[in-house]
Amino acid sequence: MQGAHPGFPRRRSHLPLRLALVRGGPRALPARRGAAPWKARLRWSRRRSLGALPRACSGTCARTRDRGVIPLPRSPLFEALRPRQWTKNAFVFAGLLFGGQLFERAAVLRSLLAFAIFCAAASAVYLANDVADRDQDALHPMKRARPIASGRLGTRPAIATAVVAALAAVVGSAALSRPLLWIVLAYLLSSLLYTAGLKRVHVLDVMIVAAGFVLRAAAGAAALPVEISPWLLCCTFLLALYLAIAKRRAELSLLGEEAEQHRPALARYTVPLLDGWLVALTGAT
Repeated sequence: MQGAHPGFPRRRSHLPLRLALVRGGPRALPARRGAAPWKARLRWSRRRSLGALPRACSGTCARTRDRGVIPLPRSPLFEALRPRQWTKNAFVFAGLLFGGQLFERAAVLRSLLAFAIFCAAASAVYLANDVADRDQDALHPMKRARPIASGRLGTRPAIATAVVAALAAVVGSAALSRPLLWIVLAYLLSSLLYTAGLKRVHVLDVMIVAAGFVLRAAAGAAALPVEISPWLLCCTFLLALYLAIAKRRAELSLLGEEAEQHRPALARYTVPLLDGWLVALTGAT
C-alpha cells in the first residue's frame, strides 16, 4: 500500500476493528480535525462496523450496546429474580473470613450453601415486592422497565416462583443448620413486613434494610458454626445503614417533587437531613 502511514498495518482483517469497536464503544468514533488520513479510514471502518450491529434491539439492549457490551438473551422470570443483587449476599462469607476457616473445604462448602440459600430467599422477596409495587413501579422512570411492572411477566408465575424459592430457602437452611433456619425465617418475615407496609414508615424502612445485612452476616456464622464478633455485626449494620440512606438520598434527588408518589417514606426525608445522617455514619463506621 503506497502512501500509507508507517504505523498502519498493511494487511489486516476488518475483524479486529469490529472487536475494537465492541470494546471501545461508539464514543470513540468522532475524528479530530487535522488527524492523519489513516486515522480517518480507521474511524470510517468503525462506523461501518457500528452499522452492522443489530438495529432491532431496544431498551436494555440499546443501552448495553452504547456501553460497548453485547447483551445475552434472558427470560423475564430470570431477570425478575435480580441476580445482580445477589452480590449483597456476600456478607454471608463474613463468618468464613473472620472465623479462621477460610482454607477448610467443609467450611467453604457450607458457606457456599448458605450463600445459595440466601440468594433464593432474597429472590423470593424481590418477586413479592415487585408484585406488590407493580403499579407504582410502572410510573417510576427506571423501575418501569422491570419485568412485572412492564407486563413482560405475569403476577401468577411470579408469585409461584416466589413461593418455590422461599420454600427452597427454608428447607435448605433446615437441612444445614437449625440456627440458620431461624435466621432465614427472620429475614423472610421482616422482608414481608417491609413489603406489606413498613417501607412507608420513615427511619424504620432503612433500619429494616440494614438489619437484613446483619442477618446475612449472622447466617454465615450460623452455617459453619462459629461465633461472630458483636463488633462485626455492629459495623455491618452501620455500613448497611449508610448505603440505605445514600440510596434514599439518590431517589429523593432523582424524583424530586414526585418522590412521595413512588416511595411514601421519602415525604419525611430531606436532602440536608440525609446528608447529616451520612456524615454521622461515616464517622461512626
